[in-house]
Amino acid sequence: MSFLEEIYNQYYPHDASNIGIKMSGGADTGLMFYYTAKYITENNLKQTLHPFTIVEASAPFQLLFSRAIVDYTLHRFPQLDVADHLVHHFKGDGPDKIPAMTKFVKSHFDAGTIDVVFSGITAGPKDPKFHKQVEDYSPPSDNRNNNTDPVRWIGTNGDNRSFFCPMINHDKRDVASEYESLGILDLFERTRSCVAPTTDFSKHCGKCWWCAERIWAFGKL
Repeated sequence: MSFLEEIYNQYYPHDASNIGIKMSGGADTGLMFYYTAKYITENNLKQTLHPFTIVEASAPFQLLFSRAIVDYTLHRFPQLDVADHLVHHFKGDGPDKIPAMTKFVKSHFDAGTIDVVFSGITAGPKDPKFHKQVEDYSPPSDNRNNNTDPVRWIGTNGDNRSFFCPMINHDKRDVASEYESLGILDLFERTRSCVAPTTDFSKHCGKCWWCAERIWAFGKL
C-alpha cells in the first residue's frame, strides 16, 4: 500500500462538500491534486474541488503551471467537479506572504466557499549528501521534518479551519515514488518548482534549493 493510499484511507474528509486545494504549480501539489481527483472518482464522492493559487510577484509561473495540472487531471477524470480557479495576486515579499495567504483562505472559509483546505507541504530531505550539496542555499523557512498529524485545526475562539496535509511526513523521494507507481511522470514534467527570477518558464535554473530537491528525488528537473 502506498503512503498516500494509507493516509487517504485513514484521514480523508469524506463529509466535506467543498475542498479548497492549495496549488503552487510544483510537483507536490501536482501529485496531491491528481491523487485527490482519483480518490474522489473511485469512491464516487459528491465533492467539489476548488483549486486556489497565491501568485507571488517573484514566481509568476505558479498560476500557469497550476492550471496545467488541473487540465491534465481533468483529462484523466472528466467527471470531476472542479470550480473556477481562485486566484490572489500577492504583491508583497518574504514574511508578508503567510499573513496574506491566511487572510485569503480565511475569507473563503468565512464565505462558505470551502470546508477544508488541502496542503501539499512535504517533509524536507534528511539525506546528509543533499544538505552538503545545498549548503550555500537557505532551506524553506518552515517546520518540516516533524512527525505531524495530517489533519490540523487552525484558529481559536470558534474560528477553526480544517487543514489536510497528507504528505507532511514524507519527503520528495516518497513523492517521486508515488508518481512512478501511478504512472504519471508525464504530469511531473508539467510542474515547476524553480523560483529563480525569469520570464522563460521552459526550463529550470538547476541551481536553486528547489531545483536541487527535484534532482535529488526524481533524478531530473
